[in-house]
Amino acid sequence: MAKDWDSLTDALEGWFKKSFHDLPNPLRRRVIYDFKPFSWNDLHPDQRRSLARQIDYQRDPATEGHREYWFDFYAHLNDLRRQIAKWECVNAPTASDLEKKESRLAQLKLELSWRVTLEKLLSKRNFPQYSSNSRSRPLSIPQGQLVGLGKALDILNQRLETSAEEISAWVFLSELNGGLRCYREAGNANEYGRYYFETEMGEDYTAELSIGLFDVEELQAFQPNERFITGKALIELWQQSDRENPKAIIETLVRSGKLTDLHPIKGATKASTIEGSDLPELESGLFSLSEIEKIQQAGNIVLTPKEEPDQPEKETPAERKSRLHLWFNKEESIRKRGALTRTAEREGITRQALSQILDRASD
Repeated sequence: MAKDWDSLTDALEGWFKKSFHDLPNPLRRRVIYDFKPFSWNDLHPDQRRSLARQIDYQRDPATEGHREYWFDFYAHLNDLRRQIAKWECVNAPTASDLEKKESRLAQLKLELSWRVTLEKLLSKRNFPQYSSNSRSRPLSIPQGQLVGLGKALDILNQRLETSAEEISAWVFLSELNGGLRCYREAGNANEYGRYYFETEMGEDYTAELSIGLFDVEELQAFQPNERFITGKALIELWQQSDRENPKAIIETLVRSGKLTDLHPIKGATKASTIEGSDLPELESGLFSLSEIEKIQQAGNIVLTPKEEPDQPEKETPAERKSRLHLWFNKEESIRKRGALTRTAEREGITRQALSQILDRASD
């Protein structure tokens, strides 16, 4: 049970470099029982710590979902291999039997191929996400310090012009990888546990995140290590390029390893594997802006947006407002985040001035 959880790594902190005889009696008993068949004095301090962490991983309730996911994943992988071996031994005395055998083998090998690819992708992304530092014990957080997704979006938008989808990416990364911590109610008043995306959730990660809670102080100080846009937004962005079929280009870049598709719940999208996989569509994936910009700077994608006519020498306030609305809508169609800033820079005015013009009632 969660209340019985006691981290071995935490208990041994400060003792890893000591000899066995230096350990207090309670720790000696734990080491003898938990480390067997290994001997404490035969291990280097780094090996002792590594072994303690492995033991904690197997016992920590916070890793249960992670362990179950990979157990089921490898069980299915092994089952596919057994089925392939079985079908390869099946006799096919007639042409019809041979056709059936070859068809089934091709189907099984194709599924095995994309699952092996998926294994490599998800292993690199530490998916499904969990924190080895998380504990099942509820966290006591002062009332009013945590806010929901809507308020978190408002706070972050004051500085970052973000989206619920991008916040989902930061929650997936967690604070361990330059992202955000997220919490959920633990049952009792003012007690909260950590929120993580789980593989059994639905594909709509922003809907699943609606129950998440965020620390106001962390939101106010947050500076992301990475920015993200959705696959849908990326397709729209690259439609303004010199290349045809941007979705196919994205899929090629993902499968070549030059672009990473992230899905906070399922880990990846169909772009990472063969057609027919049960992963979400590319459009719902999240893509790193730094990777996108690197591809564009390398000249693989050259953006060629159509420019509207230049500002006329003389125009009424209403005409100016109409023109700026046109520019702003165009920028939003290319990439929603930052559209207001880019439009203001193009006009040579501040964001605040642009907002006032766009909000101003028509004369």
